[in-house]
Amino acid sequence: MVRRKGWEDHEGYVVGVSEQWCALQNVDVGLPDGLVLLRVRDVRRLDEPTSHPRVARSLAPWPPRLPHLIDLHDVRSVLFTAGALAPVLAGSAEKATPGVFWVGNVHRITHRHAEVQDLKPSGRWRRRGWKHYPLADITRVHLGTAYLEAVASVAGPRPEVAPRSA
Repeated sequence: MVRRKGWEDHEGYVVGVSEQWCALQNVDVGLPDGLVLLRVRDVRRLDEPTSHPRVARSLAPWPPRLPHLIDLHDVRSVLFTAGALAPVLAGSAEKATPGVFWVGNVHRITHRHAEVQDLKPSGRWRRRGWKHYPLADITRVHLGTAYLEAVASVAGPRPEVAPRSA
């Protein structure tokens, strides 16, 4: 269990740590359900998982491992490598917009922002423009969850994006 300062806790197993980010094999109803990448500075403490540890441990492979493609060095590396590995990510900037997630994938990373091609509530890719999220505000990224995999199957491949005109 990862307990975070003032935000939602996460149940699962830590599978990777750097100075700035950590990776958690998310567990939902006792079953592995993707990865959650969290800023280390937001982690208050780690506890043993409280629910379903025997179910999770009975699944192969044990112990869970971080996919070798995920780089936890900094927020740019997290977004770039997670976005290359999964067709759809969910991310949040919990301090700036509590309880709000973007769902999509990173189109470009600038010096200060992630430009995200997001999905509309209908499950279709936005074809015009990007949403801009300050890198300093991004607190967590989800990938490979059952929900995100289902969204990816409905959304289909990402279309080309036309930049916003000024």
